[in-house]
Amino acid sequence: METKTKAKKSGGKAAIIKAYREFVLTNEKNPSSVFQLCHSAGFAEEDFYNYFSSVSRVESEIWLSHLENSIAAVQENPDISSFSGKDKMLLFFFSLVQQLKKDRSFVCWSAKNWAKPGRHTSARKEVSERVKAWFEEILSASRSNGEVKERSKISSHYADGLMLSFWFILDFWMKDESSGFEDTDALIEKTIGLAFDLLSESPLEKAIDLGRFLLGRLRPV
Repeated sequence: METKTKAKKSGGKAAIIKAYREFVLTNEKNPSSVFQLCHSAGFAEEDFYNYFSSVSRVESEIWLSHLENSIAAVQENPDISSFSGKDKMLLFFFSLVQQLKKDRSFVCWSAKNWAKPGRHTSARKEVSERVKAWFEEILSASRSNGEVKERSKISSHYADGLMLSFWFILDFWMKDESSGFEDTDALIEKTIGLAFDLLSESPLEKAIDLGRFLLGRLRPV
């Protein structure tokens, strides 16, 4: 007797991303292979390879999409010409939190193992490279207008310092249980305010204010 082969669903890029997100949130782990993901979702492997080279690329794509949307929120703001570097950085972080909130379950699952320095995945690497490039762009404009002070030997490391703020804010947001993530909003204001003050002068008061805010809010990992 002739057996019928079950027809495969069409796997477009959005469908593949949706299937990946559902797989990892249901199973709390990555698919072991492209075959496993496609088999569980019911579409052909060849559809997957039309858009991605590996399963890890799907995770990176989700993150990069959130980042690009957040960067676009800054670049497309009608008042961008009047923004300082600090304003751009604040808007980026506030926009990013709004973006990630829509996808919080996936974001927290994905980043729980790599939001801290020293932990490496391809997704973390790509996120780091894109965010750092964006920060360098902001810093370049801020150097030109005098907002950021040039310092011999350390100016080239400013973006690295801001990346520490990025990972710190992300990790804080994932653990934030305040209403509407208001504690994260306050942390962004204080952290970025302090960062740009340090890049210009070095007011001790800002550092003390941030320390007081964090006291009692940070929980051991």
